[in-house]
Amino acid sequence: MRITHYLHHLWSNEGGVYRAVLDLCREQARAGLDVTLASCDPRDVPAAWRSGGPGLPRVHPLPALGAGRALFDPRAVGAFASMVGGLDVLHLHNVWDPMHVPMSREARAAGKPYVLSAHGMLADWSLAQKRWKKMVSMRVFARRVLSHAAGMHLTAQGELDQSAKRHPGTPGYVVPLMLDLEPYREAPDAAAARRELELPPPGEPTILYLSRLHDKKRPDLVIRSVADLRRKGTKAWAIMAGPGEDPYRAWLQRVAVDSGAGEYVRFLGMVPEPLKPSLFAACDLFVLPTHMENFGFVYFESLACGTPLVTTRGTDTWKELESSGAAVIVNNPATVEELSGAIARLLSDREALRARGRAGRDWVLSNMAPERIVGGYVRMYESVVRGGRP
Repeated sequence: MRITHYLHHLWSNEGGVYRAVLDLCREQARAGLDVTLASCDPRDVPAAWRSGGPGLPRVHPLPALGAGRALFDPRAVGAFASMVGGLDVLHLHNVWDPMHVPMSREARAAGKPYVLSAHGMLADWSLAQKRWKKMVSMRVFARRVLSHAAGMHLTAQGELDQSAKRHPGTPGYVVPLMLDLEPYREAPDAAAARRELELPPPGEPTILYLSRLHDKKRPDLVIRSVADLRRKGTKAWAIMAGPGEDPYRAWLQRVAVDSGAGEYVRFLGMVPEPLKPSLFAACDLFVLPTHMENFGFVYFESLACGTPLVTTRGTDTWKELESSGAAVIVNNPATVEELSGAIARLLSDREALRARGRAGRDWVLSNMAPERIVGGYVRMYESVVRGGRP
């Protein structure tokens, strides 16, 4: 089967969607699918992909779009039109990219179905941000692209439940994103993280926040919860790992001091990828009290490391995480009392906590196996080629 993925630009600093598309292309090509990745700016694709080869995706650069010409740049549209006849399915990856209008038109004219991955962009919380801009985009072009798609790809049932009202006539397919399990085949240990990072001494409960420092993800609640735990006699630490704007990071540091947890909070900044498994292993719990998260690779990385987690119903995958046996789900928005209470209950029985960790790791290695997830994508593609339903 010949699949062409399209994402306007591939920049590593943009995280989520960039990573999702690259991981998906890599694993589909490894599984034997004929995969092409088209982009107007593929600057951060792996170098080996540019020359191609067995088991690798091909990269097809499209001309960069001129300013103000995103809908109708004839060079980019022409370059795509020249390749559309050689594909079986077109897979688009950004709801708000106006380039989808001419691309979807060319695909339909050639009799080729296309699917569109929402990547959380049609979730209720996401649509409430910059609401008027998104309402205009929906009216001008996005609704047209959604309505003509052969299928919508969602990463979890929770995401489909929210997005379905935006594409009532377009069937939705639930398939998880790809997770590279190679770094987790052997259970990681804490030695490297303790050697390379400024972590508290072993023995006292350690709570890990590993994500962007942003108000959407509520890192302040982790800090306040640690302060609440310490006031109640649990000597917990908070490890805050991830990038963030300097003013927001400074505010979080003030929150730590003002709440009484200042000396028990460590800010690590961006943690190198090779150290992440060891950092998870060095911590007792991963906590992300987010308002909204679509797929959240970090949840499944935590489980793969055997580290239980606490999060909110704001993540689209909360039901799947809960079914792993290693996740505790709290309300959204969470309160300090609710979050610290959930953490305290988990920490009160260390043997049960370790058992949760083992269950979560087993669940990920089974349910997130690349061959299993690639099979889900193949079934979706076969269904849209047949003109079928999920």
